[in-house]
Amino acid sequence: HEAEQSLTKAIQQTNARAGALVAIEADSGAILAMASWPGLDLNDRGEVTADVLRNRAVADVYEPGSTLKAVTVAAAIEEGVVDAETHIDTPISVTIGDFTYKDHGANPNWMTVADVVKHSSNVGTIEIQRRLGDELHYDYLTQFGLGSPAGLDVEGERHGELQPASAWNLTSGSSIAIGYAVGTTPLQMAAVYSTFANNGVWVEPYLVSEIIRPDGTRIVTKPRSRVVMSEETAAMMATILGRVVEESDGTGRRARMDDFTAGGKTGTSQQFDVEAGVYSDETFASFVGMAPLNDPRIIVAVVLDAPHGTHEDGADLSLGGASAAPVFAEFTQAALHQLGVAPDRE
Repeated sequence: HEAEQSLTKAIQQTNARAGALVAIEADSGAILAMASWPGLDLNDRGEVTADVLRNRAVADVYEPGSTLKAVTVAAAIEEGVVDAETHIDTPISVTIGDFTYKDHGANPNWMTVADVVKHSSNVGTIEIQRRLGDELHYDYLTQFGLGSPAGLDVEGERHGELQPASAWNLTSGSSIAIGYAVGTTPLQMAAVYSTFANNGVWVEPYLVSEIIRPDGTRIVTKPRSRVVMSEETAAMMATILGRVVEESDGTGRRARMDDFTAGGKTGTSQQFDVEAGVYSDETFASFVGMAPLNDPRIIVAVVLDAPHGTHEDGADLSLGGASAAPVFAEFTQAALHQLGVAPDRE
């Protein structure tokens, strides 16, 4: 109920076309809540269409934008090519082949890796990916579950889109590093972030905990799991993602809650107009995060389709930090109280 209420409120406030929210338990992969808008009113089924029946949390594939930067950074840290305090050059722009990548807003000439994440620097993340290399980058993307369904038993889930590294072109690695040229679902992204919360272990999300047959036989769900990174790297990523939310100049500061600490990442990706063959001004705005930060219980992913307008404080609602991050804060605070988790905000 809280998931549906928070999502519906966000749709109304941001003028978004559609949206999805999914929450999973950090250590087990259990799906605790999943909401999709527009939805179906079970009391009025006269106007049912395929659009309202689609579970957007698992069936909608989108380019995740900056939420995917966490995978690039985590892989580079795990491989030892950078650490949280490594200095990364962040020029105004970087040109690769015929394409020029820029940051949203002004940044200093260099930043630490942690600040690259906190300020969501495109050029900084691209430099980190260059040090990592395409082959290792692809390996980690697959280990994090990209390119295959995340859920064990979720009907209608799509694979997403991830080309093998052998098919990447000159700009593929750079584009994928910042969340383009790859397709994901909200559930896949929630599973990605559960890896940071679960000491580096990716766990397959599931809906059904067990099946009890008529004869009393119990079939208990045993989701797949695999170690993606060390506990040390996962802990470092949690700290970095915590700065995104908890520090006043982080892009995810609107995800900050009154009672609980959190870590996560904002995402804003322009939508590709297939008919025109170019990226449009419409966006997918998202936020994926975990809470409480020091002992995460839940992972929450929020994705809004084409939000637009201006927040009362002047923020552009097409951006994930302005539109999706507050949904995370509202829902996650209510969910953690519902789960009986003790507040950790001092």
